[in-house]
Amino acid sequence: MPDREKLLQIVDDPKSSETERAEAWQDLNALDSVSPQTSPAVDHLVRRFLHDTHTSTLGDVPHYALHQFLTELGMTTPDANSLYQRWLDESPVAGRKMKQMGIHLANCFLDQQDALAARLQSATAQGLNTVAIRREMKKLYQDWVDSSIFNEHPEIRHMMRDAIAHKL
Repeated sequence: MPDREKLLQIVDDPKSSETERAEAWQDLNALDSVSPQTSPAVDHLVRRFLHDTHTSTLGDVPHYALHQFLTELGMTTPDANSLYQRWLDESPVAGRKMKQMGIHLANCFLDQQDALAARLQSATAQGLNTVAIRREMKKLYQDWVDSSIFNEHPEIRHMMRDAIAHKL
């Protein structure tokens, strides 16, 4: 199985060919489609949960039922997170909500970036010192550069890395 970090480097590397990027995306998608690591304890929890909810797959279980089960179990048990991750992977409702959250997060980032860019443009036009604004932009990029919301848009991640490295 390919290493996720190496695949992300291929996707983000401007020297990578389109074919290399496409293959790396395919491999990343394959990695993401694999259920989180399992264990006999997690498998047991899944079977118990499906039995208790009278369902055949995790994808058929509504979030509130999972939440109630995990609360009763104790949310801090070591395998609770693995069960939740498996549910996220299998639930079509969770998939849609995760996609909506990704869009919301991307819009949040873009709104912050647009506001800073407007401030920078205004300060530059007025001949003011822009160092503080540029620091804010750098901090914004550092906070967001590794976000998975940019997986489908590596050009944004490249721009942020260049800005962080003072290339822009």
